[in-house]
Amino acid sequence: MKVFFDTNVILEYLMQRERLDATTRVINQLVDANHDLFMSAGGFYTILYVVDKFLNKELGIEKSKRVVFLRNMGRGLLNEYGIAGHDNESLIQGIDDLRFSDLEDSCQLQAAISAGCQCLLTFNAKDYPTTNGLIKTITPEQFLLENPDITPNSQL
Repeated sequence: MKVFFDTNVILEYLMQRERLDATTRVINQLVDANHDLFMSAGGFYTILYVVDKFLNKELGIEKSKRVVFLRNMGRGLLNEYGIAGHDNESLIQGIDDLRFSDLEDSCQLQAAISAGCQCLLTFNAKDYPTTNGLIKTITPEQFLLENPDITPNSQL
């Protein structure tokens, strides 16, 4: 199974926020079962930006130490997640999809579809309109309820 992670889910995990438990369980189960995890390139550098700002403003960590941490974190992410690509056509589809008022979400969906993902995990499932069976958009909590026993090569 190929699963696309919206940026908010990965940030939830990395920054150990309120919904950390469900997010950690989903990630661990999918990794343990050797499924393919994806994120977008835009999500990747957004994560680097947000975590850097957090480390600076909230924790007061100096720039040189933040850069070392961010490089290690970035490598770790790229070891676990494939990057779902875009081309001009998929980005045009993202910005032209009239079902969306949030164009970033629309582009995330197009990245997930272009990578052949069966599932898009997000905390904002309501922001994603129905995709007519192209991809299932659900929260990590819903994913765990619907997939209590994730096994290698299992499908949704």
